[in-house]
Order: sequence, then C-alpha cells, then structure tokens
Amino acid sequence: MNTLRRHVIILTLLLLGFAQLLSAATQLSATVDEGFHITSGYEYVRTGHLRLFDEHAPLAKALFAWPLTFVPDLTPPEQAPGYDTGNLIAVAQATVLAYRPLDRVIVAARIPVTLLTLLLAATIYRWGAQEAGATAGLFALAWAIFDPNLLAHGSLATTDMGATAFIFWSTYAFSRYLRHPDRRRWWAAALLLGLAQGAKLTALLLYPVLGLLALLDAWVTAPQARRQALGRRA
Repeated sequence: MNTLRRHVIILTLLLLGFAQLLSAATQLSATVDEGFHITSGYEYVRTGHLRLFDEHAPLAKALFAWPLTFVPDLTPPEQAPGYDTGNLIAVAQATVLAYRPLDRVIVAARIPVTLLTLLLAATIYRWGAQEAGATAGLFALAWAIFDPNLLAHGSLATTDMGATAFIFWSTYAFSRYLRHPDRRRWWAAALLLGLAQGAKLTALLLYPVLGLLALLDAWVTAPQARRQALGRRA
C-alpha cells in the first residue's frame, strides 16, 4: 500500500470517527454525572482549588471544563450557594445545571473529549503500525473508530475517556522507551505516567503493569543480547 493511499484511509477513518462523536456529543442528553464533573472541573480551572472534587484527580475534568470560561453568563461556582461547604450537588444545580440552554454548556465540555478520543485513535494506529506494519495499524484504527465503548464514552464529559487516553499513552511511551532507551523517551514516559495519574487514580495500576512490561522486555531481549555477544566473540 502506497503512502498516499494509507494517509487517505487514515484521514477518512478519523473523519468518520469525528462525525460519529460529534453527532453523539450534540444530540445525547446529559448523563447523571456530567453536570457534577463539569462543575468541579470548572471550579478548578477558575480558581485552582479542589473544594468541589471527590475521589477523582483534576486533569481530565480541567481538560473538558476549560471551554466553559468562554460561555457567557455562567455563574462562577465560587459565587454559588453551598460552595463554602464544598456541596458539589448544590453548586452544580446553581451553576452548570441551571444554565439555559443547557446544551451550550454540555456540548462545550464534550468537544475536548471528542478531540482526545480522536488523538487516542491516531495513537492506536501508530502503535499498531510500529509493531506489526501499516496494514495492522489500519485495522487497529478501524476497530477503535467503530468500537462501541469508545464511541459511547468518547463524547461524554466524564473522566473515563481522559483516563483511558492517558493510560494508553503512558503505556505506549514506556514501550517505546524499552525498545529504544534514551533520556528523551525516559522523560516522555515519566511525564505521561504523571499525567495519567492526574487524570484518574485508576492509573496507579500502571505501576505493576509497567513493571511487568519491563520484566517481559528483559526476558525477551536478554537471550538476543547473549546471542549477539556470542556472535561477536566468534
């Protein structure tokens, strides 16, 4: 497959994914927890405080809440009843959920999530192509673009897709470091590991996962290194 055809297929798949995600983001009603996620993220973007945060880390919420700074007449959370006591439900009902039309706030928060999902899909292609060739990468991209789970969560302003993306990117960066260790890749892997934890505490599970990847890499590459050393001696 020539390069131009491959790029056309990649672009077509990404556009199809964007169309599906944008359609869902603009037509689906708000889920039960989106208003609360958006409110706590909006508070963090405006004030830098975590008064309205629950058990979730702030990065994913901040990413999809920053467009709300451009929404006119949206009541600042720090001016809402219940803010001083950290009552997230009361603040959300007085700010994000009280805004009319509500779709303007919900869609504004969902757009960054759709873009994050597309970037994740592009990385899925890249990793697949690097590991098994361009055709495998295209199959992986198509699978991601039409995967019901990614389509369902990739257009919602919740922490799930942010956590998924950063956990995937962290694993990918660590894999690249193991294949070609250098200082730049080490820092990229470390940065993305930190960002993954900033997106959701579930990313703490990356420590044993990445440890197992490192052990597996050592187990696979050590015999190759010994064979190369023996070959040089011969």
